[in-house]
Amino acid sequence: MHINQAQEADQSSRNMLLDVDSPVVEVAADIHACNVAHGWWDEERLADEQCLLYASEVLEAFERWRKAPDETMWLEIAEELADVVIRLLDGLYKVQGSRFRISNEFAAELGLQLPGNYSLAMLDDIGVDWVKRVDDLDELASKEGLTSLLRSMVIAMIGLENDDDLAVATEAALLSTAAFCAVHGLQLAPLVHEKIAKNWDRPMRHGGLRS
Repeated sequence: MHINQAQEADQSSRNMLLDVDSPVVEVAADIHACNVAHGWWDEERLADEQCLLYASEVLEAFERWRKAPDETMWLEIAEELADVVIRLLDGLYKVQGSRFRISNEFAAELGLQLPGNYSLAMLDDIGVDWVKRVDDLDELASKEGLTSLLRSMVIAMIGLENDDDLAVATEAALLSTAAFCAVHGLQLAPLVHEKIAKNWDRPMRHGGLRS
């Protein structure tokens, strides 16, 4: 077998029909299939390890605030938050499988209505509507708004105790990231789908990471 073929993951389970209008459950299934095919679930993970992996993705967004140039900073942060969403959807699909369900608890607290079987594109629209209700948009778009968002995400992910907590954390991250993108004139859906496509094309366990 050619060395490049040997390095590539089996893509037989890849959903080539996914787009920004695909239901989130189908996106989550494809993300999980990709990570399984690339060997990331070959070994079971301890609950504490999984919580730290979620939190580590959030901290990568904070690192982009620290290091990225001004002209690309918000986009780079949004790209890292897309990784947070991908990691959470993967983890939630891992534990729920065909029972996959994202909570509506966070949306209800905000007075938002999530349509059944919604897509990431729908979520971007909801994020835009949510931002329109915000009284102080400048604060939401500031460093303080960003660090408050990231801190709340880290706290939620470190404190996960069960599958229900994960479903709520995933919903909160989806909505919060969509709102963050709306504030900065970006869209979550294409960022996530671009990353999914890139991840499918990567070699097995790329980067030499343990998990």
